Amino acid sequence: LKAAPFQYRSFIKFLFISGCRIGEGLGLQWNDLSGDCSTVTISRQWTQGKIKPLKKGGKPRTFSLPLAFSLEIQSLPRDSDFVFGTPIETETFRLAWIKILEEANVRYRKPYSCRHTFVCHRLQEGWKPTQIVQVTGHSLETMFTYYASYIAEEIHLPDL
Repeated sequence: LKAAPFQYRSFIKFLFISGCRIGEGLGLQWNDLSGDCSTVTISRQWTQGKIKPLKKGGKPRTFSLPLAFSLEIQSLPRDSDFVFGTPIETETFRLAWIKILEEANVRYRKPYSCRHTFVCHRLQEGWKPTQIVQVTGHSLETMFTYYASYIAEEIHLPDL
């Protein structure tokens, strides 16, 4: 985050905190947040220069934000309907992302990795897959297909 230009820091932090898709974060509007910015509803995405419904017919989802981050969001300027400023194109963000990773001396990974990081960390912390899908909008099938290896535990078979 230190390597990110100021205008991207809160947005990138939101991606890691929420596990949202990039377009969902770009499309986040102030009216999607509670008055104190403690809860957020993801109900749209910004893609190809316009607001569109959630990917794959997804349903809106609401979840709480950490207190420190909700305070950070409250301090952002409200000079646009969008929380993170006038939406940029996904490709513009990807180019900035490459520069941020280079500046931070981190090997390249797609911005979508923020979503994977969120899911993997929550699984390792012991969150139930059903809790994670409430936040990310994945299906349980997707959770188990792509992330099951992160919930593997040492198995001890019972004596007979």
